[in-house]
Amino acid sequence: MESARTAVLLDRQPLWLEAVERVLQRIDVRVAGKATSPEPALQLIEAHRPNVCVTGIEMGEGHMDGITCISEARERISGLRAVVLSSHTSTEYIDKALDAGAGGETPDQTRREQEILRLVAEGHSNAKLAKMLWVTEQTVKFHLSNVYRKLGVSNRTEAARWAQVNELLPAAPQEMLNERRMQLVAG
Repeated sequence: MESARTAVLLDRQPLWLEAVERVLQRIDVRVAGKATSPEPALQLIEAHRPNVCVTGIEMGEGHMDGITCISEARERISGLRAVVLSSHTSTEYIDKALDAGAGGETPDQTRREQEILRLVAEGHSNAKLAKMLWVTEQTVKFHLSNVYRKLGVSNRTEAARWAQVNELLPAAPQEMLNERRMQLVAG
């Protein structure tokens, strides 16, 4: 039985296209076409009308980048999903990709994202999180960007509130709650 899920792959590196194709085959996604530049990829997308376009960002001089290609493809094919695979961790690239319509296939948070969300909700700064988790501050920002997107929030305050409402934070001992209530009443 042929897979109902199809993809067109775009990356300037043919070996990378082969690797991504193998990964997609394992999750029952049929690759309808592969291209090493955006123009042929757009032709493949129009011809095959896949469910998803998987692309890198940089396509080489003289070509539109992968993010621009996603925008054009989504204008041509309504409902097309897009995934960007890149080593860029800059929030600038992530935001551009998300604005163009790229997104993950699942709203689930990774363990690291849950850990970072919990620590943000406890009031720790990005710099403090980076030190606590032995990662760069840029890595913390990358994970937070994913958390915000997955939760549908736009900042750390909204994310912290979401964590509180959804009981992601450990319950405070009853004595601490009583002490806080007393402080508010005395207040």
